[in-house]
Amino acid sequence: MRILILGILIIISVSCEMHKQEAFSNNSGESKGFLLSKSDEAFKAISENEVSALRTILEEGTYETNALSENGKLLLNEAVKVKKVLITLLLLDNGADITLEDEEGNSALDLIADYAEKDQWEKLLKKEDLDSSFLASKAVTLVSETAIDTQDKTKEMLTEYFNYGVDVNSRSKSQFPLLAIAGSKALTELTRFLCEQDSIDVNAKIRRRSILAVMKKLKRRNPAIGEVIEILKSYGAR
Repeated sequence: MRILILGILIIISVSCEMHKQEAFSNNSGESKGFLLSKSDEAFKAISENEVSALRTILEEGTYETNALSENGKLLLNEAVKVKKVLITLLLLDNGADITLEDEEGNSALDLIADYAEKDQWEKLLKKEDLDSSFLASKAVTLVSETAIDTQDKTKEMLTEYFNYGVDVNSRSKSQFPLLAIAGSKALTELTRFLCEQDSIDVNAKIRRRSILAVMKKLKRRNPAIGEVIEILKSYGAR
């Protein structure tokens, strides 16, 4: 009888242990899947230049800034490879290590060796004083490449640039301020957004002509700029 009872107890004990191991295995799988999902989201945010999405992931702590992914990638290195300035700044602000190497043996500093703007990228990575024109040029390019259906994303990214000290009245090489660039593309939402910035100069000159005068001329070729003109007037443009 004692042997029978002992046998039953052993069977029960083994069964419970197997159940625990199965539960642990399932939970580990779920956890691993979650982390992998966040890894994918983090790298996707970089490729799509989604600053707010990546910030959320980093703030939640669901993916470590300096973690090496399963395929040997680092967030900072991937951002530098595709020259995403705002993403790079965000990662640096969250403790990204510029000396860490990915599976190919490259650090972020190694990746900029052949960049035309190597000096500025090095200052950015080392968090040294940047030439203000470097970030300003990126903001100008951003507005220049904005389409009607991407204005919301541009507004979000411009806010980031302004927070990093970019002048809202920054100009392109052809001396067009950001406001004039947006207006010339009939980007009404972006035009209004820029007009609402505290230090905006709605009466800035472009080769001795006001932004409003330039928009009136451009309206002859693109009637949609008429709405931009009305917006500018509502904010005091002359």
